[in-house]
Amino acid sequence: MLIPAPVVRIRAEQPGGAIDLFKLILAFLGNPLDFGNLWQFRSRAKGTLRSFRSKTLIIEDGHLLSLEALIELKNLSKDLKISIVLAGSPSLTALLNPELHKKRKDDWIDIHNTFLEYGNFNPLSPQALATVVKVWEEQGVRWSNPLNLREDQEILMLLYDRTQGQVGLLYENLRKIYVWKIDNPNAQVNYKNVDAVIQHRLLVISR
Repeated sequence: MLIPAPVVRIRAEQPGGAIDLFKLILAFLGNPLDFGNLWQFRSRAKGTLRSFRSKTLIIEDGHLLSLEALIELKNLSKDLKISIVLAGSPSLTALLNPELHKKRKDDWIDIHNTFLEYGNFNPLSPQALATVVKVWEEQGVRWSNPLNLREDQEILMLLYDRTQGQVGLLYENLRKIYVWKIDNPNAQVNYKNVDAVIQHRLLVISR
């Protein structure tokens, strides 16, 4: 069974080209195919995002992306009706300013007009985390017999302690729990077992 990934979160890497971008998306979603031309990577990434019913794509270190990669993101947003959020250093604002680009200025204007909104990503509170878990189980996974993690306060606090309210890490842990349940259908979903599933990573340090 395919576990939905409503939020995809990747970190851009140099040189930040279009194929590099698609490779990161595919790697996050567990697609092992790592060859082909730009058209093939584009088609594969679109199909995989559709299969996982992804609704939001967050790109950290967006200031590393090339114009070609940004154009691909603009088209992804239009074709898949997916929300794309760029996050990065203060240089990201300068990158998206068309007045600072002499070449292909029309393309930079299109990019600027695609990514107009910005804001700070604040961590979830324990109460908000519980709501996100509830919505994820009801609208993302849609199992006939959901795990009802939102009803177990111990598990919710465990998820909060492990993620410190960071949405990307929360989704990663939720996917890990559901994959574990698929592999172990007779196992009980309790604090001890969930802790064992998600404990193999360092704890988040709050700023």
